[in-house]
Amino acid sequence: MSLQGLRSARVTANKKPKGLLPRTFRDQIDAIAMAICLAIGLKFFLVEAYEIPTPSMQPTLMGSTAAGVHDRILVNKAAWLLRKPHRFDIAVFRYPHNRSQNYVKRIWGLGGEHLCIIGGNVYKIFDGDTRAQDRYECLAKPDRVQEGLWRSVHDKPASDKDERLWQAGSAARWNFGSEGITIEDTGRGARAVFAFLETNLLSNLYEHGYPASIVDKIALEAPRLEAGKRTVADLRWRMEIQPDEKTRQIEVSQRDIYTQGGNGPQLAHRSFRLTIDRQADDKAQARLEILEKPQGGAQAKVVASSQLTDLRLPTTRSFELAFVKVDGQLKASVDGRTFDPLEIHWKGRPLPVAQVRLELGVKGAKALRVLRNRLDRDIFYTNEKDHAGYVSEVRVPKGACWMLGDNTQNSADGRAWRTVTLRVSDQGKLLEPKSKEGHEITGNVRFHGSEAAWPPDPDENPVVVPGQGVMVLTDLWGEEHRIHASIHQYESLSRTENGLFVPEKYIIGRAFATFWPAVPWGQFRVGLIR
Repeated sequence: MSLQGLRSARVTANKKPKGLLPRTFRDQIDAIAMAICLAIGLKFFLVEAYEIPTPSMQPTLMGSTAAGVHDRILVNKAAWLLRKPHRFDIAVFRYPHNRSQNYVKRIWGLGGEHLCIIGGNVYKIFDGDTRAQDRYECLAKPDRVQEGLWRSVHDKPASDKDERLWQAGSAARWNFGSEGITIEDTGRGARAVFAFLETNLLSNLYEHGYPASIVDKIALEAPRLEAGKRTVADLRWRMEIQPDEKTRQIEVSQRDIYTQGGNGPQLAHRSFRLTIDRQADDKAQARLEILEKPQGGAQAKVVASSQLTDLRLPTTRSFELAFVKVDGQLKASVDGRTFDPLEIHWKGRPLPVAQVRLELGVKGAKALRVLRNRLDRDIFYTNEKDHAGYVSEVRVPKGACWMLGDNTQNSADGRAWRTVTLRVSDQGKLLEPKSKEGHEITGNVRFHGSEAAWPPDPDENPVVVPGQGVMVLTDLWGEEHRIHASIHQYESLSRTENGLFVPEKYIIGRAFATFWPAVPWGQFRVGLIR
């Protein structure tokens, strides 16, 4: 092309076509349209945001009206396109008994599994020919999940205020001062029981795990749930200790005293013990042990043990001692050195724990100091003994999951979901279940059976309209139906059944992050979800 021809081409290219929008304006419209399409595509196929309206997953996900905290979460909707849902994932799903609602829970049971709840833990049952041959495996949470599920119940520097938490033996001197606890062995060893009077430290108290700034508000949700309070035996006890040059031995132990029942050999109690023996030149060795005492047995016997050798027990600085019993395992660490975990086995059905005793023992010390004391408890699942209607044993169908909420005392989940079916005439009158007239309506049931509670709980179904002889039932698809019936008629003519599982096809995605920077207690509620 000649130079003149090139100039002509440039002129032609820069001319604005008549009757069309300017190119820059069209480009902006195209960009906006593309952004909208991408946003819609992300929302429906990849990532979507949700707000948590209820407290069923607290404190992992906050949805407290009392505290005024409602987390916003991001959900990966492509998480399970290439793989099956995993145990312990937090899933958002369409609620099978009201498919217009989305729920969020943690996956505990997978298709084909036989599970049960005993003593707050979830066990997988490997069925044998008889009940005595069944093998129970406590479902152990991965470390990343467990770290997010510990409920802090005591985390303070040791001080003079701690004296009420300890029952100290008379054979030693325990000095509770403003700068810690000082222990002196006067010749027969120094021992004390921790959490002696504060029994709530060893229970599944509803308020455990929340920051002090909102505990009082959270407690407003709890009064009707205290019937579900039980002893928790899965604990993490950590202490910051500074021994002196005279310290010969430090011992930390937990004793679980069992309720009786089951079909295996009866245990009076189990003891879990960490013993650190100091040798010359600050060297030490440590033993981690499990001891069992049968009913009527003369003494407890060691059934499992692990050791750490070549330890250094410093006297010029403090170190952390961690003692953990959780999910059928005993773990411990001394000054950063970690033991191999010990497995806790059962012969027959596991026994729930009736009482827990935590002890600290010291030998030889003249001025051993405890500078900080931390106690956490694990999540504790209540069952039908704690709440009417809750189940404690399930068989998960193929292609379904069993979902449980982290706020175990205040969660409508796979322990209690039920449906109700009513036969109703075309005029909305309640009929006999076996009647051939009318049609059936099925929906979720959370019925409190009273006209006094008005306005009703948002999740109540059906709802009684006071003074009108009318009930409103929301069906499986979220549609409301007015039914002419009294509470007495409803109770005598309704048919209810358990519906404890969520088909995998109803799962929308996996919650992976909180993104709303609310700061109700001075912390950002932003980060990855475990």
